[in-house]
Amino acid sequence: TYFMTGRDNTTINHLGKIRNVTDQVEVTELAATLHNALFARSTPKPGIYEYPPVDVIEAYLRECQWIELKGQIAHITAEVEELKPVDKDVLAFMRTLPAGSRFIDSPPLRQHLHDLGYSGANASKAVFQSPIIHVDKSSGRHHYVLSLIGESGFDAVQFEKDLYERTCERLKKAATGGTDGSSKVTRRKEHHILQDFIMNGHDHLDCAICGKKFATSSLVTAHKKKRSKCTDEERTDPYIVMPLCKFGCDHVYEAAYVCVQEGHVALDDVPEDITRAEQIYINGVIGNSIPEEYAKGSERNFRLHHTLTETRCTHQSPDRDELQMA
Repeated sequence: TYFMTGRDNTTINHLGKIRNVTDQVEVTELAATLHNALFARSTPKPGIYEYPPVDVIEAYLRECQWIELKGQIAHITAEVEELKPVDKDVLAFMRTLPAGSRFIDSPPLRQHLHDLGYSGANASKAVFQSPIIHVDKSSGRHHYVLSLIGESGFDAVQFEKDLYERTCERLKKAATGGTDGSSKVTRRKEHHILQDFIMNGHDHLDCAICGKKFATSSLVTAHKKKRSKCTDEERTDPYIVMPLCKFGCDHVYEAAYVCVQEGHVALDDVPEDITRAEQIYINGVIGNSIPEEYAKGSERNFRLHHTLTETRCTHQSPDRDELQMA
């Protein structure tokens, strides 16, 4: 079977090669490309062995431990695998094409590979049975359209914009009548919506402050600014939250031991009686950069967490003497 969990799995190897091109692909496109790539090995023999159809591969991808699914978008987490020389040449050729002209038929690419000295058979495999080339067969056998995998129409920017806008609408509906002094039921709905936005189908995410990867069950959806201090507009903005780990960062941010200024974790109001373990933890996160996806929205939200002033919250290097271990 091709669907085992070992590193020698052909499909997992192909996922690693795709990482040289992209780490996010529409799942149906990914399944079709992986299906094509299987035929580069040998022609199946009916009754003896056959390759799984596209729908079976797609079902596998939806449960695969090297895929994190966000809606229809597969985020590939398999380790990067080195491409064969012919695949490197294919990738280089496709990337020389203008951004708006990366949908081509096969002759130009096959001719390019021929000019580089590849045989007709090797060129055909690299064009039609490659894990990094998506072959659109919808117009018939003599009108195949080639593109780098992940470039057949998925727009990551538009995808995020749509998700943001849908979440805004959900928050506004949940807050009908206003969010100030809202009921526990409304706050609970709001929390679930924001949690959906942040976690968005992932099994694992990086903590916004320490940068370490955690299971989503070990993360909280934390407000950058105290919810009680947020306006209605801020409460219905999905960018008001970020993921923080339960292993320390949620506490040090909530307790105002650290804050965020100009995109960096900064030292804040640390009590004098903290322990050596607490000092070590705080020192370990000071100066970290907040990932771009969690820094979106108004930086004012970070500065006003606990109504801090810029003079109280500075990201200058921890005079790590300030937090020297006793």
